[in-house]
Amino acid sequence: MHRLCSCQRNSVLSTGTPNGLFGLGMGNTSVPSILESKGLIANSFSMCFGFDGVGRINFGDKGSSDQDETPFNLTQRTHYEVSLTQLGMGKNLSDVPFSAIFDSGSSFTYLNDPAYAAICKSFDEQAIATLHKRIPSGPGNHFEYCYHVSSSSEEPFLPNVTLIMEGGSQFNVYGAIFAASNGITTIYCLAVVKSPDVNIIG
Repeated sequence: MHRLCSCQRNSVLSTGTPNGLFGLGMGNTSVPSILESKGLIANSFSMCFGFDGVGRINFGDKGSSDQDETPFNLTQRTHYEVSLTQLGMGKNLSDVPFSAIFDSGSSFTYLNDPAYAAICKSFDEQAIATLHKRIPSGPGNHFEYCYHVSSSSEEPFLPNVTLIMEGGSQFNVYGAIFAASNGITTIYCLAVVKSPDVNIIG
């Protein structure tokens, strides 16, 4: 199975930061550090995401031939941050270098400009090309780019979304498009929220 994994040995990082909800922070009291101190594993871990959308954490992971990898940004010592170079939306590929925090505890993905503008513009252009009508955003809607499928015989626009990491590894995003139907009408949205500051991949 083709996966994207990020792996970082904790010993390189600062020890003065919180260890998170599951103890995967960058300090000496993190789960990998404790297991390593008992001689059970190497002081490292990876987060792997499969094509079926199911993820897993591997403690002591040293990498394997079937993994794609991307390094963490060591300048960011409070979060697990990675660098991206391109965003793929359907048939379009945008050159947009930016950094983002991977946070499995976030419900949505939050992007600021220029990444947000690039992915929304690409999605909007392709959705409009299918003749689907955009719905005005309102106070009860988290998402700015939503569309109405007028006929039950039509399908919502569900493009593949890909993040290209620094170094060339590809991360296929699952659940980037939210769709809902009541049996008569279908609405679908680009499930990305505009962020005022940091980029978070949830």
